[in-house]
Amino acid sequence: MSSSPSPTVSLDRTPTVAGVDSTGAGIRDDIKVLVTQIGTPEQQPALRQVAKAIQLSLVKNETQADAVAATNVLDSALACLAQKSPTYVNQSNTILSATVDTELRFNALRKFEKALVGADVSEIASPTCDS
Repeated sequence: MSSSPSPTVSLDRTPTVAGVDSTGAGIRDDIKVLVTQIGTPEQQPALRQVAKAIQLSLVKNETQADAVAATNVLDSALACLAQKSPTYVNQSNTILSATVDTELRFNALRKFEKALVGADVSEIASPTCDS
């Protein structure tokens, strides 16, 4: 179950940045399914944490402060995943590419990146793993 090269998830392409999150957990439903396909049960909490952080960067990026806060959450989530999985880079890239799967979501990612221009995000977040 670790790092499947070609997960079989039908991606949510609804015309919204947030997509469908029927549980309100901050992660799209399709990405929740993807997490179960690309990680072991032990890795899945960290993968969900990364997915939630990526989603946050797309939906809460109005200001530089928002973008910096989202970056800190993402850095911490990635550091957590790195402790749990030797394939964390591939897994996080899989989640990112599945999450940014429409032009609207790509534009939201670009907005997030532009909000970070000139920001000091040099401090490395310490890994904080959600349970």
